Amino acid sequence: MGIFVSAIIFRLGPSGEWLGWPVPLILSIFSGVYFPISTLPTVLRIIAQLMPPCYVFESMRSILTTGTFSANLYVNLLISASLATICLWVTYKFFIRIYHYNLKTGAIARFNAEAL
Repeated sequence: MGIFVSAIIFRLGPSGEWLGWPVPLILSIFSGVYFPISTLPTVLRIIAQLMPPCYVFESMRSILTTGTFSANLYVNLLISASLATICLWVTYKFFIRIYHYNLKTGAIARFNAEAL
C-alpha cells in the first residue's frame, strides 16, 4: 500500500498527497480490521478476499473467539503470503513504470524544482 501511494504521489506531485490519507482507511474496511468479513455484502466480500490482511485478521479473530488454532490457519496464512507477494510485485511494477515515465517526461526535475 505504501509503495502504491508513493507512486501516485510521485506521478501527481504535491497535489496527490491527499490520496495518501483515505487509502488506508478504505482498505482497512475490506481487511476485516473492525468487523468480520462475513458481514460484508457478497460483492465486497469477494473484493476483501483478494486482500492479504483479510486472512490474517480472520485467522486471528477465530483464534481469539475459540481459544484454539483452527485447522485452516496454515492455509489462510499461505494464501495471505501468496497474495502479499503478488501485490508487492504488482505495486513494484507500477512504481517502476511511473518512475520511468517521470524520467522520460522530465517530471522529476519539475517535482524537485517545486520544493525549492
